[in-house]
Amino acid sequence: VMWFFTVDGMLSIVKHRDIDDCYLVRSRTPDVLERRFHEFPLIRMEDADYRYRVLVPSWQDVMVRMMAEMSSMLKLGYPDFKEGCARWGLTDHPRCNEDPDYLEALGRIWEVMRAYQDRREADE
Repeated sequence: VMWFFTVDGMLSIVKHRDIDDCYLVRSRTPDVLERRFHEFPLIRMEDADYRYRVLVPSWQDVMVRMMAEMSSMLKLGYPDFKEGCARWGLTDHPRCNEDPDYLEALGRIWEVMRAYQDRREADE
């Protein structure tokens, strides 16, 4: 998995290349990390592609959090993720409703992947 898109932001999770059994959870904005990984110090790196990150010492800790979030979202049920983001007034996840730039980014990602699908099907 390269990215997790949630109703309030995107996360990138990778194994730390220098520290064994440690994972970097990265994001383009700090708030999505602060809400999910508040007990870990937030690191800001001015020269990094993903400016904000936390170091999580356990893969299990990362996965428990992400699986819990996926489970809660599936229980809510949604036929369309972008529409769900636009309509849910979830106080735990304010960004989706308060950040039109994030909603636009989700739409643009959808468009890019739809175009990819269309090109692949055209090649068949």
